[in-house]
Amino acid sequence: MVIKTIVRRNRVSDGHLSNQLHPIIKQVYASRGVSSDEELTLATKLLAPVESMKGLEQACQVLYQALSTKQSIFIIGDFDADGATSTALAVDALNTMGAGRVEFLVPNRF
Repeated sequence: MVIKTIVRRNRVSDGHLSNQLHPIIKQVYASRGVSSDEELTLATKLLAPVESMKGLEQACQVLYQALSTKQSIFIIGDFDADGATSTALAVDALNTMGAGRVEFLVPNRF
């Protein structure tokens, strides 16, 4: 029989985060390096500017070519919640744009 021991992490300073957050959530955020409440804001104005995305213009050209010539498009997503969701969204969007054939793969982590 194997007995496992629970190892607790040391508390980190989380006083810089809002007291409106649950204490456990504050610890998780602080442990992950969140340094201010502003980093937790979900406003679209805080997203990285489109211009900062390297290769975006080339990617748009490749996608345009694939859509206009009805080429097959294969999406490989991530197995976590946002990866699976973004894969489903991409498949739906491409089908709505008239893509010829869209396939996808969300790998099993195991």
